Amino acid sequence: MTNNIVKNLRYGDRVILIVYLTLCVISVITMFSASSYLAYKDDSYTGPVLRHAAIIIGGLVIAGIVYFMPQKYIRLAGYGGLVISIILLLYVTLFVKGTDESSREIDLGFFRFQPFEIAKISLIIVVADLLSRIKDSDNERKYFGMIVAFVALICLLIMVNNLSTALILGAVVFLMMFVANINWKYLVGIIGTIVIVALSGYGIAHKMIDSGVHFSGAFRRVPTWVNRVDHFFDRKDTDAKFDRNAEGNYQPYYSQLAVARGSKSPFGVLPGNSVERDYLPNAYDDYVFAIVVEESGFVGAFIIIVLYFLIVFRAGMLAYKSTSSYVAILAMGISMMITFQAIVSMMVVVGIIPVTGQPLPIISRGGTSMLITSIYFGILLGISRAQNQKQVEAIEIKRQSEENIPIIDMTEEN
Repeated sequence: MTNNIVKNLRYGDRVILIVYLTLCVISVITMFSASSYLAYKDDSYTGPVLRHAAIIIGGLVIAGIVYFMPQKYIRLAGYGGLVISIILLLYVTLFVKGTDESSREIDLGFFRFQPFEIAKISLIIVVADLLSRIKDSDNERKYFGMIVAFVALICLLIMVNNLSTALILGAVVFLMMFVANINWKYLVGIIGTIVIVALSGYGIAHKMIDSGVHFSGAFRRVPTWVNRVDHFFDRKDTDAKFDRNAEGNYQPYYSQLAVARGSKSPFGVLPGNSVERDYLPNAYDDYVFAIVVEESGFVGAFIIIVLYFLIVFRAGMLAYKSTSSYVAILAMGISMMITFQAIVSMMVVVGIIPVTGQPLPIISRGGTSMLITSIYFGILLGISRAQNQKQVEAIEIKRQSEENIPIIDMTEEN
């Protein structure tokens, strides 16, 4: 059994594995600098880093388990996870209130986890399965309706507490439908509906805020969303974004200060020399990329970006080689989720888009995010293992069949 496990390990995509392990190493190195706030809080310099390393090791173990898991079990787990995540998202929305007026985590005492991470991976698996079932126009209409219903429900439940995550998930599902060649009329209809709802919702919310309406319950974060959009597009005071004391400006101010400091040299200020880590509250989480740029400069930022885009590239190769539409769509969905989230996280740090921060996959600190992203990598590696194993077996069967062909001596006389 041990020999079979070791033998099967070599079938996984080496590039994806190297990217995964490299991101894990970068994460540990970055956490030494980025977790200074946690170190001061815990009165232990190594405590936060060791805990983070333990989570990474746990993620590696989980990725290894998923690596050997057949796709039929992953498909079933997707549907089960979707049901569980809906229940948990309803629970946190109705009964859990965070200190920042958001309900994002369930505290079990020894561990806190975010249900929307379970919802993300479950929805991607389910959508991939439903898209793979489309065989004709009637199937397309049926399964498209089911997908829209699932996505709308999940994204609305996530949006109450985390708008940026809901937007990313919705965008990834849209791209999965595009990859699956869903009728362009359906895709245009989705875009049109979203634009109309977003613009009308923004206008109505703005008027209600100006009228002094108090938002509560599921709509309590509406003023925050509107203020962020207003602040981002307000060009009347060009110096406003540099006011660290302005509402919502504290973290963007110091993150962009870290980026500016790191850009002075191609290699930044070198690891361990960050200054802004002591001022940036979420330096170890949503704004970890700012510390990466400050300490490693353009070179470090470029390497990080290349690593994330390699994931999509290799997943595209897996999808191209796959004979299963489900596996192909799943590989693309998972890779796009990892890469798209990374792009959004980096764009927020440098101030390109007006949304809340997103953890940088694998690199940012976070138990649920780290473990779920490890499952993403485990699924991708498992897909490559199955493909390569089938290819090797086919070659072996062909070789054996050729060896068993009887050799006829044409010179033998009758």
